[in-house]
Amino acid sequence: MKPLKLLLIGLLGFAVALPLYRNFSGFTKLNFGVRGFRVGKLSLTGIPIHIDSKIINPTRGTMRVSQPFVRIVCGLNNEEIAISNVSNKEHTLHASSETSLDTISIQLSTMALFNLANKLKGGLSARLKSDLADKNFLAKLVSGAFSIGSLISELQLKCQFTAYGNNVYYKSDFYPLI
Repeated sequence: MKPLKLLLIGLLGFAVALPLYRNFSGFTKLNFGVRGFRVGKLSLTGIPIHIDSKIINPTRGTMRVSQPFVRIVCGLNNEEIAISNVSNKEHTLHASSETSLDTISIQLSTMALFNLANKLKGGLSARLKSDLADKNFLAKLVSGAFSIGSLISELQLKCQFTAYGNNVYYKSDFYPLI
């Protein structure tokens, strides 16, 4: 065979194989999303955050993906403040479909949250600064007079998902919690 003919056959084969490879491999990015989140009641161990999420399989093949591992960071300085527990549960994602995941619960340490808020006082609102400086702050916090949601909003907390499937680790973009 002539070298030109071999080159054309090789290029044609590559052009056919590449889209197939992209659709059935980790070449395609999984899409994660936050459906909503809830802040639980303050306890001695911290503040529980419950994240309802989804995952979208953009490929034409079925995949098995682990329950995502989630980390929460502060948007003001990208400091990690909480991580979820690793789960051995797997989800089957059918081709081109969206799957709701189990609620992911993360315990946000109250001490870590307020240490971070004190560290970033320059970037916080005047109201929140005065609340944190108030000597009766702990009593306000326990009684519910202080809104944890406002602190989460001020610190611009965001979460990132990491999952394992088809021998590839997938990492999402950051999603704001509020």
